[in-house]
Amino acid sequence: MRQLNVSFDPMQDRLLLKMTAGAEPPVEFRLWLTRRLTRLLWRALEHYLRNTVGRDPRISADNRDAIIHFQQQDALARSDFKTPYMPPADAAPVFGAEPLLVSRIQIQQTPEGADALALHDEGGRGARLSLSAQLAHSLEKLVAEGAARAEWDLGLMPARGGLAGAAEADKTGMVN
Repeated sequence: MRQLNVSFDPMQDRLLLKMTAGAEPPVEFRLWLTRRLTRLLWRALEHYLRNTVGRDPRISADNRDAIIHFQQQDALARSDFKTPYMPPADAAPVFGAEPLLVSRIQIQQTPEGADALALHDEGGRGARLSLSAQLAHSLEKLVAEGAARAEWDLGLMPARGGLAGAAEADKTGMVN
């Protein structure tokens, strides 16, 4: 994954998730997220983050939230949210000009044992991303800011503490 972007389209009343992938030539995924699917994506990411920490037998249930919070702070510090989203000039939209309307979200394990986030439409078309705590925390931040910009009042706050700036998406409606 090269770059992620979440923006709100008031005419569609949906979030638009755009992702560029490092294939050759590069590709761009454009996915619509409804309010309902945004809430489901949030829950899936929260569940994933809790389970990845929960897999480590050395971490007690009492310390789980603190570890996840530390990982969140580290992931967000290492992410670049300042560079504007710019798909490569030769990036082809995978599904054509119209974004794909996501209707199903799953966290899966690949045959190799890696975690993946699958976002699909009713027909089974979609995107599958290699998922890591870094990506999950970054995507949570972007989705929370996009939902706040949409004024959906979903209360998307990580269960382990506040997400500074979630309600302060920039005035253009773009969150990078």
